[in-house]
Amino acid sequence: MRVLFYHTASEWSGAARAFAAAARALPPRGYQVTFVCRAGSEVERRLASDATAAEVIPVHMGAPWVHESLRLRQYLLDHYVEVVFVHTAREQLTASLAVRLAERGAVVRRIGIGRHFGYGARERVADRLAAT
Repeated sequence: MRVLFYHTASEWSGAARAFAAAARALPPRGYQVTFVCRAGSEVERRLASDATAAEVIPVHMGAPWVHESLRLRQYLLDHYVEVVFVHTAREQLTASLAVRLAERGAVVRRIGIGRHFGYGARERVADRLAAT
């Protein structure tokens, strides 16, 4: 199975560490892993220095979420991704549209320890676009 971690934050946080740990743990179990992160960020630097981590694709972010979805859609098609992991509502919305346009895959949203899952407008739209 091919999975993609989509992480848009620049800082090396608990969320980034959780995704990095999963990216290291999945390949020995037969998964092919890609990690899309912000170009020039601390996340990219740390992942690039970790030889056991997944394929890292740094991208320039900051475009409207629809444009980022179109770019992510292309990664999904090029890498035959079946599952996209995200953290935030915006990442979920972006990934859900990309999955819908690629006509493949599902989205898994990770909620941090002690965090509350808000079910606002972004989440409702994302749920209608793709299985989450």
